[in-house]
Amino acid sequence: MQSEALRHLGIAAHGAGRLEVARQRLEESTRLRREIGLLPGAAANMVGLAYIAAAQQRSNDALALLDEASAIAGASQAHRILRQVSQARAELSDQHTRRPPDLRHPAAPNGGSARSIAIEQGPSSDVG
Repeated sequence: MQSEALRHLGIAAHGAGRLEVARQRLEESTRLRREIGLLPGAAANMVGLAYIAAAQQRSNDALALLDEASAIAGASQAHRILRQVSQARAELSDQHTRRPPDLRHPAAPNGGSARSIAIEQGPSSDVG
């Protein structure tokens, strides 16, 4: 499935610090997932896009993406994705109040994003 391949390419780019490429791949994956009706998968992508937006100093975009992901996940009863949204909100809020958004994680490969690793776990279409 092309949307899944784009998702994983986006995650890899995010981990490598290529934020604009990651954004493009995840946005295209999200568009395709919406077209085929895989809304929980689109919401999962939006969580990753929110982390990218925050890393690019676009905090308003990050919050809007999380709002939309929450609405989609709630309507789809995608509880795991709702938990990811809540976790992202907490992490981004913590990043915002403590220091400028810098989501790079020193333990990740090539200093990649901690979230880029976390969003890769499990199938993105899992609604449970």
